[in-house]
Amino acid sequence: ASFTQRFFDTLKSYPSECALITSLMKSPHLGGGKNVDDRMLGQRRITSVPDDALAMIFELVFSASRIEYDVEVDHLQPPALSILKLSHINRQFRCVSLSNPLLWTHISGTVRRPNIGLVNACLKRSRSQPLTVHIHLDVDAVYGSSCDGVLVAAKGQAHRWRTVYVTFTCLPDNPPDLSDGLATRGLDALRNISTPALEHIVLDNRMKALEDELSFLK
Repeated sequence: ASFTQRFFDTLKSYPSECALITSLMKSPHLGGGKNVDDRMLGQRRITSVPDDALAMIFELVFSASRIEYDVEVDHLQPPALSILKLSHINRQFRCVSLSNPLLWTHISGTVRRPNIGLVNACLKRSRSQPLTVHIHLDVDAVYGSSCDGVLVAAKGQAHRWRTVYVTFTCLPDNPPDLSDGLATRGLDALRNISTPALEHIVLDNRMKALEDELSFLK
């Protein structure tokens, strides 16, 4: 059977486990349940799932989390954090999550507060897989513009960048005058980076206007 057919067969075979793992992934607590009994009940149910099926379920929830992060505005929970939570549930979850580099290919963080330790872990655990990288650029009329720490951490793996999101955010206390090219100053760190695997770049403008030429794209 093809991978697609096996994937859908897995979803049909373990619908409750898929729902439970999704709820665990979104929970603010590592155990995911309301109390100890709930968590133990959930873990007993999930441990009956074989590793290959569990890996497919993980890919499903990772893909859903990645898509949600890519389109949302606030960027509150990176997909890697969800996978990290799952890896802390039990030994089986940890082994399955660490053995699949695809689950660690979304390089991102919360706005202005990226967890660089998690970013570095993703860069290592994703091995040689192509990456999706989210970079946030703060535009400040007083202090200038700057990219967040994700760029610094991921720059050394630029040869694996396949999709890059650059989000421009105007700091609310200091609205910039974009006529002087302020919005692009923080992008100097993006110049002269070799990205042979790059296929897509997405510019997300959270400001009122962005009229300056993005010369780093040339």
